[in-house]
Amino acid sequence: MMRKLSFKMITDTEYLLNELSHQISTDLLIDLSLLLENIVESIKKATAIKNVNLILFKEGRTQVVIHGENTFITRKDIINTVKYFDKGEIAVLDRHEVTDASIINEMKRLEMFFIFPIFEERKLTGLLTLGKSRRGMRLRAENLEQLMLIANQISSAMAKAELLQEKLQMERKMYENEKLSSLGRLSTSVAHEVKNPLSSIKAIVQVLKEDSINESKTQKSLSIIVEEIDRLTKVVNQLLVFAKPQMDCKSTVKINDVINKVLVVLRHEAKMNNVNIYLNIQNDLPIITVDEGSLNEVFFNLIHNAIQAMSEGGKLTISMSYDQQDDYITTVFENTGPEISDEDMGKIFEPFYTTKQMGTGLGLAIVKKKLEELRGMIKVKSENSSTKFTVKIPSSEGVLVG
Repeated sequence: MMRKLSFKMITDTEYLLNELSHQISTDLLIDLSLLLENIVESIKKATAIKNVNLILFKEGRTQVVIHGENTFITRKDIINTVKYFDKGEIAVLDRHEVTDASIINEMKRLEMFFIFPIFEERKLTGLLTLGKSRRGMRLRAENLEQLMLIANQISSAMAKAELLQEKLQMERKMYENEKLSSLGRLSTSVAHEVKNPLSSIKAIVQVLKEDSINESKTQKSLSIIVEEIDRLTKVVNQLLVFAKPQMDCKSTVKINDVINKVLVVLRHEAKMNNVNIYLNIQNDLPIITVDEGSLNEVFFNLIHNAIQAMSEGGKLTISMSYDQQDDYITTVFENTGPEISDEDMGKIFEPFYTTKQMGTGLGLAIVKKKLEELRGMIKVKSENSSTKFTVKIPSSEGVLVG
């Protein structure tokens, strides 16, 4: 009976690993993270090994990406194993057969029994690691060969997935650029057509106000008209900002100074809306070379947007830090306003899309456009009565200051 059960386990393992190998070589999964998770889960199922990790070395970084259970593995933890494979060794490391004491210690500490190298054009790009089987059975030589084949296929599958992602991003970018270009031309035309008549109307209303200085009711009505004209003028100016091409006006700036200048302008509005603003800024931020005007617009719109989102009061926390490893300054704007729905999340950066009664829908569109010009990026996360806008600005020409 035990022999039959053992044979069935072996057959199942071989079948499932063959299936996985076929799936990797034929499926064109665009979502790279989903592809990697599928690989790890399939290996766990086929081998009955709970501790399976896929460790990927990112280009130009020491960051290690884990798709498994040992979420605290770093490159330093496996430095001797990496050196071993960097010498050109391509065979699987089996803990029972390894003679190098430093590698044995790393494998024991991380509960690894097998390590398969992942190469791309003879360069080590990752490791597939397996722990101890829950069945108490060692993997057979045939299974190790299958897993070695899978490790080789992972590299090519990742390359295909990344190429597909790049192609899709390029197509989206082309579509977005074409759409924004048309919208920009239309916005400029409309803005110029509207701006001059607005100026004329405002001048006439100002004269009427002076002529009716003793008529309070008329004065009040005319004041409302002036306010509405000013609001429309602001919208027109936003349209022009959105549509005009970016001028190259770079200068060296302290990014925390830009935040502080914006807060000088917006603190009064925050106070009127019962919004408390807290700053958490790292001391040793670098001085960067950037278009200060564009950066100012990004920060102004994000802070102003957060204040308006908390109409009944709340808290806005602005955190700023620098990571030398990826060379980005990260600024997080976290507010306690209402959550953004999944439906709105995909549209908030589209021009003229707004959920506010008095909004123009241009603030976040300008933020995205300006960040692209600055080679930056933005992410949004909204859950548990908290919304975070995370902005990353490159600091390629930065110099650290105390």
